[in-house]
Amino acid sequence: MILFGIISGLYVIFAVAVFSGLLLSNDPKNDQTTDNIKFDVLIPFKNEAQNLTALLTSLANQTIPASNYEIYLINDHSSDEGEEIIARFKKHHTNIHLLQNSGSGKKDALITGFKASINEIILMSDADTAVPKNWIASHSEQYNADTDMLIGSVKMNPVKKTFWPLIQVLEYKSISAITNGMAALRLPVMCSAANLSFRRSAVKDINEALNINYTSGDDMFLLHYFKRHKKTIKRNNSVVEIRTEPLKKLLSQRVRWSGKATGYSDSMTLITGLTVLLMNLSVVVAAFMSCIDPNHVSIFYDLVLIKFLADLLITIPVLKKDEYSLLWMTIPLSAIYPFYSIIISLTGILRRQDKSGW
Repeated sequence: MILFGIISGLYVIFAVAVFSGLLLSNDPKNDQTTDNIKFDVLIPFKNEAQNLTALLTSLANQTIPASNYEIYLINDHSSDEGEEIIARFKKHHTNIHLLQNSGSGKKDALITGFKASINEIILMSDADTAVPKNWIASHSEQYNADTDMLIGSVKMNPVKKTFWPLIQVLEYKSISAITNGMAALRLPVMCSAANLSFRRSAVKDINEALNINYTSGDDMFLLHYFKRHKKTIKRNNSVVEIRTEPLKKLLSQRVRWSGKATGYSDSMTLITGLTVLLMNLSVVVAAFMSCIDPNHVSIFYDLVLIKFLADLLITIPVLKKDEYSLLWMTIPLSAIYPFYSIIISLTGILRRQDKSGW
């Protein structure tokens, strides 16, 4: 019982830390002109024909001049009509370039793009995203002399407003809150490849930075590389949008996320992950204890209540007024999510690798 108290206490401290970070003011924008900053946008893709038109349209409509950024789309052996879509855009936008992955998987595609690109600032996103008009400008405004990496946010939009898609939206809200809150405290523990940028000169070995020993986790290993080399990492205010995924695809993605965690060496990320894992495990263990002995039901209820309140502390600051209706889902999520999380974590650790790299 004391152990449950310690674990729940650590989880509350973590939630308070995230909440405190979210209350901090945003990183100040640089007042100097950004006309001389050039970007290379790297976007690996595989069979994303259904998403490329929306992506390329959003990239073509950026508020900064097209001469200030190059777009490199790296094809990882797609079998759909994605190249034809890109070819149509290339006719009207000379800053769009199509590359073929020299290897296999997302990390090899990123390495191919990194080696082909030439500008100092590398901006990354995924093919299934839609970026705002000021996306590149937002990153550009913060690249002063002491900035090496910027971490942006990701927003998930539900395809349907049914239970499972809305659960995904709420989960991503929590992920975004943790990403922004900890980054604001200068203790970044998470980032997304859908919205981040970094200085090319800060990367001495791209293979090491992406940790090619693991097929996934390009974003997290890149973050850890910058932390390991004492580079300056800041949060960025931009938000890119992605859509909710079918259950099967989502579970596969979460298993990959868990599998790459066995390669983490960053202490703050490990402490954060362990705190969340132990809290979820405590709820699961307490539930089984309640089934064996009804006298333990109160412990299960207490842990779910603590988790519910702590999760509210993390989630509320990142919800907009029209999203407050999602809060009721935090109640069942506090009881259901720990079981989902533990199963995913164990599966990911046992499998460790997803050979597709995606």
